[in-house]
Amino acid sequence: MNIFIPAIITIGVANITGSFFTRGLYDRAVRAKQMPILKKEVPFKNREILAENIMATNPIYLRSVDTVKRIHEAIKSPHHGFPVINMSGQVIGLISKNYLIVLILKRSAYKNENQKYFVLDGKIKKALKEQLLGGDRGFEVDSK
Repeated sequence: MNIFIPAIITIGVANITGSFFTRGLYDRAVRAKQMPILKKEVPFKNREILAENIMATNPIYLRSVDTVKRIHEAIKSPHHGFPVINMSGQVIGLISKNYLIVLILKRSAYKNENQKYFVLDGKIKKALKEQLLGGDRGFEVDSK
């Protein structure tokens, strides 16, 4: 019991001193991965700035399943992160430019051998299984 209070004081002083000189391990990992994190307080210089004054009027966004062409166009832009939207147009996440580059370099793509429907030019089209297996890439527009 005699050593408990001095140990707590020593740990507290060490923690305060360490956080004064450097960031924590978690903060460094988040920064290294370039994850967008909001700080607890707005910097003094930015308190009068509104998002609508600095935000792009036509933001570049990606769909949850998108084409390589649109991903390439996003990578060419000066932005570092892009909102991801679902089929309803709701934002479901954010993806960084670095992650998109890795996906393109590794040629990672969504592939489902049993898939009957494909999204082309924003419209759902039905592919005939025989045409896909036969090598013909023709598509029929779904009547529904």
